Amino acid sequence: MIHPRDILPRQQVLFPFAKLRRALGRVPPSQWGTPGHPALPSFERAFASALSLGHAIALGGGRQALGLILEALQLPAGADIAMPAFTFHALPGVVLGLGFTPHFVDVCPETFNVQPEALRAALQKNPRIKAALVTHTFGVRAPIADLVEACRPFAVPLIEDCAHALDPTAAATKSALNQDAPPSQSAASFFSLETSKQLNAMGGGVAGTNDDALAARMRSLMTMA
Repeated sequence: MIHPRDILPRQQVLFPFAKLRRALGRVPPSQWGTPGHPALPSFERAFASALSLGHAIALGGGRQALGLILEALQLPAGADIAMPAFTFHALPGVVLGLGFTPHFVDVCPETFNVQPEALRAALQKNPRIKAALVTHTFGVRAPIADLVEACRPFAVPLIEDCAHALDPTAAATKSALNQDAPPSQSAASFFSLETSKQLNAMGGGVAGTNDDALAARMRSLMTMA
């Protein structure tokens, strides 16, 4: 059974609008929300440091971050992407929009997360799966290390949906806030900064990875957009 301490509580978000106005005042309106925003590099460095990520790339939203990761992985055209059968509708929309096909994997009825056994069975059954997406649903931690091991024999990269799990404990990443958690072993992760999420930036998202080559491809794709 799930213990209440394993679920991130939904909290009322009180955004400091005075601080927001002061921050926006330092940046010309023409640069708000653009890749050239002068505040982005310091934000990305702070975000990566807090979650012990090698790279953090700020984007317009979580689904945009997922799309960038999928493109940067250089998957075969028309590949299948394993993903939870219980998921937010926008995620299969991103997958379909890039010409890939969602392959839905059954989830645990207690956690609503994909379990290693189910993912391994899907990979054995369907060789067209070239990437796997797993979610820390409602902030309940998915068994990332075991899921990575399930993917390893098939050379399938694992992507973490951390939209509900910015907290390092929930995302199973090591950071200055949580020195006991193991470092992330997934190929990449993405985060949401939407108003209902744990870190409210009035919108936006972040793609994270410890893979230098993958990060370089993501930034290259951003300059081509």
